[in-house]
Parts: sequence; structure tokens; C-alpha cells
Amino acid sequence: MEEYEAHAKKGIQLLEKEKFMDAIRELTEAVKLADGAQPEVIGELYSRLSQAYYALNPKDPANSEKYCLMSIDIHRKLNDAAMVVMDLINLAYIYGDSGSKQQAENAINEAIKTAGDSNDPPLVTMARLTQAEFISKRPGGREKALEIYRDISQISKKSEDWEAYFEAQHGIATIMREMGNSDESYRVAYDSIEEIIKISGTIKNQREKKSFKDSFSYLFDLASDIAMENGDVDEAIKIAQKLAAE
Repeated sequence: MEEYEAHAKKGIQLLEKEKFMDAIRELTEAVKLADGAQPEVIGELYSRLSQAYYALNPKDPANSEKYCLMSIDIHRKLNDAAMVVMDLINLAYIYGDSGSKQQAENAINEAIKTAGDSNDPPLVTMARLTQAEFISKRPGGREKALEIYRDISQISKKSEDWEAYFEAQHGIATIMREMGNSDESYRVAYDSIEEIIKISGTIKNQREKKSFKDSFSYLFDLASDIAMENGDVDEAIKIAQKLAAE
């Protein structure tokens, strides 16, 4: 193992443990030692450094933006559309949380275009999900966001892209809840739970089945929260039990 690899591995582990300062130290050292390494390696290190700086202080974009742009530059030269799109999505969050709304929108639009040019439908969907999230936070943007989420929901269900489908369903339910339509929000969330349980029932491996359900626990949480808000404690408990059931 190269010396830089040890620092990189430790830095990524620290980042996953949310020890951001320590992660930055290790990843910075890895970058210093990785001179001459493959561009893919350098791009990954820049991307991780950007994530660490962003997580440490979302309101100060100086370092997170710098390393994200450096990562984008490398991934563009490598013609790695998937990594460019993911970098652009990260850049959108960096700009959005630091108050640069127009720059965030520009980054998302660029991500959508890059994904479209690559003829990769799941990549396009990922970028559009980010677009819907940002639009939903604009004044008067909820209806447009709902339109995007519903379109994604329809497309991803047909292609059985369950991660995108249930994220879109969660987006729809969340916006309906914010608009004061608790009944419709609950219906979308509960119907999604039933779909998750149905799909998980086709998975024979118990560990994979549990992993599938757990990956969408946020929909169980949303439905349970709405039930509690409506004063239906028994229903909230039943929903939690559905998630825990084998």
C-alpha cells in the first residue's frame, strides 16, 4: 500500500464517522503524498476534502468550493460524467447553504445537462431530484417541485429504480404536508410503505430484505410522524412495527 493510501483510507473513515477536522488533516496529507498518482485518485481525494470542509462549516464555502471545482475539473478531463454530475450536485449544496442561490441553480442545471448528454437516465433522475428539492424551498416553488417529483415517480416506477422512486414519493408527501394537506401526505407515505413491504417480500435473503426496508425507513418515519400529529398513536406504533417486522 502506498503511503498516501493509508492516509486516504483513514481520512474517508473519519469522514464517515463525522470527525471532520481529523478527516481534513488525513485527506490533506494524502493529497500531498499522492503526487503522480492516477487522476481518478486525485479527483476522489479532492471530492472527499470538499465534502469534509462542507460538513465542517456549510456557511463558509471557501475550501469546499475550491476542492469541489478541482474535482470537477479532473472528472471532466476523464470524461467521467457520473462523477461530474455528483460533484455538481455537491457544489449546488455548497452554494445553496452559503446563500448563493443563483449559483446553486446554475450548478443543478449544469448537472442535468451533463447527465442528459451522457444518455444515462438514472443520472438524469438523480440531478432532477436535487432540482426538485431546491425548487421546493423557493417562495411559491412547491407546485413546480411537485410536478418534477411526480414525473420522476412515474418514470422511476416503470424502470424499477426504487431508490429514485421512493425518494420522489417522499418529496411529494413532504410537500403535501407542508401545504397543509395532511390526509394526502399520509396516503402517499402509507401507500409507499405498502409498496416497500410488497417488494421486500420478493427478496429471499433475509439480510438483503431487511437492508432494502431499512434503506427507506425515512418513509416509515414520515408516515408515523403524520399519524402522531393526527393523534393516532396506535397507528404510529403499527407503522413502526411494520418496519421492524421480518
